[in-house]
Amino acid sequence: MTTKFDPVSIAELRRRKREFSRIQEEPQGKQLKPTRDGRNLRAKSRSEQLNLRVTKAFKSAIHREAQATGLTMAEVMEEAWDAYRERHNEK
Repeated sequence: MTTKFDPVSIAELRRRKREFSRIQEEPQGKQLKPTRDGRNLRAKSRSEQLNLRVTKAFKSAIHREAQATGLTMAEVMEEAWDAYRERHNEK
């Protein structure tokens, strides 16, 4: 026994699914951050990528510091590198 599907009801179900997905994806009360593209990175002479495995706590700390100071995570790491070099060169 074959079941016949009503194409109108299938189309309606698809429309509802898209609408529900759109509602779920919309941020609630959060402002979206502007995305950064390659032009922004090249303007700061950053064209290389560095991948590191770090703990979740370390990544969160760097991210919080970057947000609090208005810097990028790369700038925070560069400042940390400068501080590390200063500390070890003084000894």
